[in-house]
Amino acid sequence: MLAITDSQGVLERFNDDKAWLEIVLTRFITGRKSRSQIAIRGIANGLHNDSVYRQLEAAADGVIDFKLEETANGVTRDVMRIRNMRNQHFIRGWQTLRIGENFEITLEK
Repeated sequence: MLAITDSQGVLERFNDDKAWLEIVLTRFITGRKSRSQIAIRGIANGLHNDSVYRQLEAAADGVIDFKLEETANGVTRDVMRIRNMRNQHFIRGWQTLRIGENFEITLEK
């Protein structure tokens, strides 16, 4: 089973660092691993202390960053990078994403 969530913002905003971290580490991450499930979770950065995010990243099998870059002339581009992926080879640099008419996402070459 594959589960994808784009944001846990409500859960993040209304819990303090310790409570939110405990929920994620004990229920989301451990529970998924015990059921052999794959989960991709979107987590907003900046709502908690940096130490919370370091603990989450250490517990995760991989960390993927997405951002929208804006150039000096106002042109934007969507980029992503794999920051960490346990036991896998990967390209570390930022990759430009191309979003097609049917919202299919591919990497620009």
